Amino acid sequence: MKKQFILLIISGMIILITSSCLKEYLDKAPEAGLTDEIVFTKYANFRLFFDAVYDGRKYYNNRWRNTWNYKSCAPLWMDCWDQKYCINSTTDMMDQGRYMEGQAWKSGNMSETIVSKLCYDGSRRPVLGACLDDIRICNIAIRNVDRVLDATEDVKNDFLGQAYFMRGFFHWTLFRLWGPFPYLDYVMTPFDKTWDLARLPKNDYLQRVVQDFDSAYYFFNLCNKIRRDPQSGAGSLNYATYEMHRPNGMAAKAYKARALLYAASPSTTRVE
Repeated sequence: MKKQFILLIISGMIILITSSCLKEYLDKAPEAGLTDEIVFTKYANFRLFFDAVYDGRKYYNNRWRNTWNYKSCAPLWMDCWDQKYCINSTTDMMDQGRYMEGQAWKSGNMSETIVSKLCYDGSRRPVLGACLDDIRICNIAIRNVDRVLDATEDVKNDFLGQAYFMRGFFHWTLFRLWGPFPYLDYVMTPFDKTWDLARLPKNDYLQRVVQDFDSAYYFFNLCNKIRRDPQSGAGSLNYATYEMHRPNGMAAKAYKARALLYAASPSTTRVE
């Protein structure tokens, strides 16, 4: 049942995200004046496109929602909503004092309501939808970064490092909640012959996550972004200038270690 449930979610979300992403990011109306050439050859436009992984929004229930990005993957961000979907509700770390949907989830009752709020409900925490949408953005960015004409090689390598890191991060987040998925390292289109992709074995999946974090570190090292903050004694930090929300080489190494720990842990064999 779990495998069938996962495949059902994936099939539905791929159809939803493929169509919505093409409409939002590529199939611009002619009067908008935007083409692939404009989006992917100008640094300012490319950056706006990619930065949706950090601050992307979607129009849901008559208003713009700011949950369609990496924030939906953050445990403390997930905690801040009315149905008490504390990430700890999936473990034995704590008991919630009020019986709501979060505790039903903890007891193993994955209702349709819980699924919708974790998949596509933009007014809640659409972790699944945000991850798959942003994985697509990362894949498009990796494929097109060399087309940017007004950026240095360091800037391009920085974007590559960020794209590989975030792709690994989103796949790792999916694994923590639902187990191994197919590993999406290419841009899917409506013309692909196969959308019913098989889940990878646990270790194979996590090794792919590790490879993305290794690639991220490689490109961060090329552009001297192992750290984004100045060394100790270099003066006060200016977070706006140094863009501390972006990953760096140290973060890539740290998340690689976490992925390898999950791969080695006997307790994660159940997710296969």
